[in-house]
Amino acid sequence: MPEEPLPDADERKQFADSTRDLPPWAQLNVEDIEMMDEEAQAAPVNHGTTAEGIAAMQRRITLLTAQLAKTEHQLKQPHPPALLATLQKDRANLTRHLAAARERLAAYEHQAKAAN
Repeated sequence: MPEEPLPDADERKQFADSTRDLPPWAQLNVEDIEMMDEEAQAAPVNHGTTAEGIAAMQRRITLLTAQLAKTEHQLKQPHPPALLATLQKDRANLTRHLAAARERLAAYEHQAKAAN
């Protein structure tokens, strides 16, 4: 069975926009969808040009940094053990995704410098 192609940038934006009527916790943005696509395919999303890749990684880093800050804040509150374990797992995943995004940003920036 052939794999379904990944959605393109416009399809991701349309899908993200379609979640705006949902409660805030269920709304998605393009970066969320890109990360889900990457996990499902075990491969990075092709952002097109180097400049588009740089912009995408900068947006992703901003998003992940904000999510990590929220998670860190939550970890300072008292929680039942199961929720605490989930928050710790979320923090580890966010930290891993943030490191990967920073690494990819550095690679895109290196590409941009090499092209100039």
